Amino acid sequence: MNTKINAFAGLLLSAYGLAYAADEYSAHLARALEVAGTAISHGEARHPSLSAEHAEEAIKHAQAANQHHPNPHLEEAVNHLKTAIEHSKMHHSDVAAEHAKQAVAHLKAAQQ
Repeated sequence: MNTKINAFAGLLLSAYGLAYAADEYSAHLARALEVAGTAISHGEARHPSLSAEHAEEAIKHAQAANQHHPNPHLEEAVNHLKTAIEHSKMHHSDVAAEHAKQAVAHLKAAQQ
């Protein structure tokens, strides 16, 4: 009897853990999309430092989502966001915005 109860409790905890990981993944992915969108807006408005700041935050959330559920689209999004930051630092706001847009496309693909 105890073995069945322990097994059932283990299943419940596993299911809870999976649901928690899925919630964390979704939350980080949503936040990455939000701040990457803000990075685009600042890039288009020629605010390179603000664009870079938001791209850095988007990277943190994309990487956190990738820890919960590895996805090649998240890795590509991070690469584009890093490139956006590099171009922001060179005051190439238009190029930075384009890379942030590519990152958003990959983040959206990761939602599917």
